[in-house]
Amino acid sequence: IGNAECKEQLSTLSDSGRMPHALLIEGPAGSGRRTMARIVAQAAVCRHPDRAVRPCGGCPDCIKAKAGTHPDISFFGGSERARSFGIQTVRELREEGYRRPNEAECRVFVLVNAQALSLEGQNALLRIIEEPPKHLRFIFTCQSRFQLLETIRSRTALICARRASDSSLRRAPI
Repeated sequence: IGNAECKEQLSTLSDSGRMPHALLIEGPAGSGRRTMARIVAQAAVCRHPDRAVRPCGGCPDCIKAKAGTHPDISFFGGSERARSFGIQTVRELREEGYRRPNEAECRVFVLVNAQALSLEGQNALLRIIEEPPKHLRFIFTCQSRFQLLETIRSRTALICARRASDSSLRRAPI
């Protein structure tokens, strides 16, 4: 609900085949950034031949992604608490990132609450974000991009989510 600008920006990138290897979805609690990350991850593994239809919702990859069981989509993250996303998780993520996809053409790593990454963790991520394997995509979610190092921000495409207004929520179909 809402976030028409985000939807348009993501659709344009996807339809043109220019989806960046790293997205940063920023927004306050309740803005839909995690939902948006799930949909983008689902679109990345979808095999529908028409990019404009991705995610199609009907192919086996979309069904697995929606169920949270797709082997090529991994979620990593900490709590809302600062620095709860530690270096050990980042090391595991880096090691896993070089493995080829199991079923899809790419692997997608969703880093939820990326603002909780420790400074050491952010620095450890830089190498794989700067020179990722061709099959790897990153989606970061955070409340504010300024909670991440400039070196991380400069290597991601920014999507700014906004909390839906009360009036748009009332008009939304149930």
